[in-house]
Amino acid sequence: MSGDDAIVLAPHEGTALQVGQAPFVLKVGATDTAGGFSIMERALPPNQRPAPQHVHPNAEAFYVLEGWVTFYLGERVEPVGGGGFVKVPGGAAHAFANESKQPARLLVFHAPAMDEFLSRYAALWDDGEPTPEQQAALQREYGVEPA
Repeated sequence: MSGDDAIVLAPHEGTALQVGQAPFVLKVGATDTAGGFSIMERALPPNQRPAPQHVHPNAEAFYVLEGWVTFYLGERVEPVGGGGFVKVPGGAAHAFANESKQPARLLVFHAPAMDEFLSRYAALWDDGEPTPEQQAALQREYGVEPA
């Protein structure tokens, strides 16, 4: 086996996507990992309020690169700073937001890969904010449900 299929990306390289005011960069996805996992780098603007908690069947993990991100894990509220890590098992209620006054960045890992959902979700925002019904319909396709 050789390293010819290795992926090497410089900072900020990857597939850029935008959801509202939150840009993110898909680093690897299903086609790169045989569906095993996806990784995205996400920038979180300051002073966000959290989205409603949700659940999905796949595991998700977060590595905070810089700033502070508040994680809502069921009844737990955990502020996590740069270098901190959070793993959410599939089926567990969760949400996150940057409630601080400074920007934050984090890596988001999904196993199995969720990049198709993320790409389709970003596309919903191309013409402005989608309706709650549009968002809910897409989420249901991928097993994402409100907590």
